[in-house]
Amino acid sequence: MVEYLKVGMRLDAVYKDDGKYHRATIAGINPKKKKAPVKVHYIAKKADAWVSLDMIKFKALPKEPESEAPFGATIPIMARKYLLVKAKVYARLDPGICPFFLAEEKYLAASKESTEKITWAIAHEGGCARSSLPVLPDDRESDTSAYLAGVVIQEMVSHRPASSLILCGPSRICKFLEKCFSVGGAYEYAARSLPIARGTPDKPFEVNIVQDESDLPPAFDAKEDARRGHLAFDVGGIKTAAGKECSKDGECEVSKEEDASLPFGATMPPLAKKLLVDAYLKATKECTKKIQWALCHENGCLRYSLPVFPEERESDTSAYLVGVLIEEMIWQRRASSLILRGPPKICQFLQKSYSVGGAYEYLVKPMAHARGTPDKPFEVKIVQDESDLPPAFDAKAPTLLTSPPRQKAHRKKLLAKGSLQRNRRRHVQRRSASAGRRSA
Repeated sequence: MVEYLKVGMRLDAVYKDDGKYHRATIAGINPKKKKAPVKVHYIAKKADAWVSLDMIKFKALPKEPESEAPFGATIPIMARKYLLVKAKVYARLDPGICPFFLAEEKYLAASKESTEKITWAIAHEGGCARSSLPVLPDDRESDTSAYLAGVVIQEMVSHRPASSLILCGPSRICKFLEKCFSVGGAYEYAARSLPIARGTPDKPFEVNIVQDESDLPPAFDAKEDARRGHLAFDVGGIKTAAGKECSKDGECEVSKEEDASLPFGATMPPLAKKLLVDAYLKATKECTKKIQWALCHENGCLRYSLPVFPEERESDTSAYLVGVLIEEMIWQRRASSLILRGPPKICQFLQKSYSVGGAYEYLVKPMAHARGTPDKPFEVKIVQDESDLPPAFDAKAPTLLTSPPRQKAHRKKLLAKGSLQRNRRRHVQRRSASAGRRSA
């Protein structure tokens, strides 16, 4: 672009010291200098400098052509009313965000009466995955279906090391997707990196188009040949079962199932997540029922109470919160027993949580060893009357040294006593010395 400039032309150039544009004139041009081919003279600064073309502003310079986006990368204009759906809750850290699931819901609602659809199959090492998407009937809006199908297919391809993509549907959309996964398309990078990820760089990613849906391969998952021991988890209802299986040459030799359900009381109720301690006390200030507990330890006994929700559905929150508070108290002291009084449902919940198989079993077992009495396990009792709870007290530990004020006074007495004995000793010595002189 140096050929558009001439010596003596006036333009704006960046001054290196302050980084701002200043009025200048062209003092010289040297096309051999590729980095800074133009020499400018700053009128106000009265200085000369060699600058690059991106540091000058001049209307005679033609604008550089903007780089075009890959094919299928930009969202079509007609697709914006379906796919750009803003969330109702404003996101401060990400203003203007349009979640994908909202766009998918709006698109499916708009295309629920459509009869045409685009179907695809993704072949990979572990089997074949199939999915489909309804197509909007209007030709102008079919770009929306093609763009959304490309986004969904790209997400499915990234989840598994796919080897090929097979399309079936309207020819216009199939050709659009084929071009997106080829050189110069929006998903060229995914098509190039998939063979390397599979470990077969010599076999490129293929995109094929078939006319009939029956020509698509069926969806299936190939069974893995387990050559070593592994764990398999099966979630059914509330409990979780873990099966241990040891295989050799693809055949199972030893198989064992164990119950891997969560400990009782370990799951947090949904309401307890919202209520912290302060919010809980504020929410239960009008409740009359309460749960009381006494925690006995070697230096005394602690007593606490907490109001309880009246409804059975919300009593789980009270039970969980009391369990957390008791856990913190046990950590701070070497507790020997826990005595509960209150609603039977909450008391039984806490008794089971602090027993074998409960959420706090890990805490109860080593507590006896920490006290030095492994033969006396941690006990949890339930009483009916408040008078059955032991009173709160703190046993005074034996002190080997006196308290600082007493120790100070005691030291003063000792010093006074020592000085008195010293004075008496000196007085006796003086009297004996004077008596010896008199006798002499």
